[in-house]
Amino acid sequence: MRTMSVPLIISILLLAIFAETTLAQTGTIKGRVVDANTKASLIGVNIIVVGTHMGAATGPDGTFLIPKIPVGSYVLRFSYIGYQQFSKTDVIVRPERITYVNVELKMSPIEMDEISVTAGYFPESDEEPTSVVNYSYEEIRRAPGSDWGY
Repeated sequence: MRTMSVPLIISILLLAIFAETTLAQTGTIKGRVVDANTKASLIGVNIIVVGTHMGAATGPDGTFLIPKIPVGSYVLRFSYIGYQQFSKTDVIVRPERITYVNVELKMSPIEMDEISVTAGYFPESDEEPTSVVNYSYEEIRRAPGSDWGY
């Protein structure tokens, strides 16, 4: 049985540690989404890192944070109801750094099928019903403020 030399063992360990740190390097994408006209923060905008299962939604102040993204170049897709979808290309994620991406979305009207409005659910009648209420002698006598029978 042959034993490994100490320099060979150290080399293998260093290679394993280097490979692990290189493969595990990640970064963060952070930013803010606002309306292009009013510059108001947009709440609930969906941000997707294309080609991955990662993404986020903007908070009350229009900011978002996507942590632990593997190092590389990405495309971010921004979508929000009532606004044009926007894609930001060449977003570079560097190891242990924050990449800032600020976006302005433009309004886009939502097209729908036409709506027709018709009259009420029940047909209107030309005749108005009259209201008749009968009270007995006893009901009238017991009504507050009546002086009948005393």
